[in-house]
Amino acid sequence: MGNLIKTGKEITKNDIKQALKLDKMVYKEEYYLTEEMCYSYYNANNEIYIMIINDLTDEIIGYMNYVPINDEFYEKIRTGLYIDTILKAKDILKYEKNNEYNIYLSSIVINPSYQNMGYSKLLLNALKEKIEKLYKQQIYYKRIIADVVSNEGKHICDQLKIKFVKNTNHFSKIYETNLTTAKLSTLQFIQNLEKYTNN
Repeated sequence: MGNLIKTGKEITKNDIKQALKLDKMVYKEEYYLTEEMCYSYYNANNEIYIMIINDLTDEIIGYMNYVPINDEFYEKIRTGLYIDTILKAKDILKYEKNNEYNIYLSSIVINPSYQNMGYSKLLLNALKEKIEKLYKQQIYYKRIIADVVSNEGKHICDQLKIKFVKNTNHFSKIYETNLTTAKLSTLQFIQNLEKYTNN
C-alpha cells in the first residue's frame, strides 16, 4: 500500500466528505460538522487540512485540521464553554507574511482500522514540514490551543509541550501553549514536533 500526503490546494471536496465520515467513526454526534461548514472553512484558508491518502484506493486513512483563528474565537474555546462547531469561516484567518497567529489544533483523526500504525506521527511530520515553510516566510505562532477529547490527543499535547489548562463543560480538556516570543517559540514548536515524530 502506498500513502500520499495531501494538503492545501490538493484537497478536494471528496476528500473533505471522506474526512467527515471518519469523524462519525470516532467523535460523538455533537462534534459532527456539515459539508457546507467544512467547505466554507477550506475556502477561508485552504491550508487547514493535512490528509493521508491510500493512493491505490483513494481512501482517506486519517487527517489533521490545524486552523489560524482570530482572538475572539480563541478566547471562546479557552473558556471551555463552547464546542468548536461554533466556528465560522469569518473566524479563520489567511496566512500573510510577517505576521503572528493563534492556532487552533482542531482534530487529528485516524480511521479505527489503521490506528496504532504510526499514522498520527506521519500527520505530525507533515505538519512540521508545513510550519517550517511558513516559518521561512516569517509566519509565526503566538498561541496554540486544543480542545482534547481522547487519550491519544492528551498524549500528543503532552509530547509537544502543550499544557493542560482546564476541564470543559463538555467532558474534554483544554490544552494551550502561549508563545511569548513568537519567532523563537515557533522554532521551538517545530523542534518539539521533530523530537516526537522521530521517536
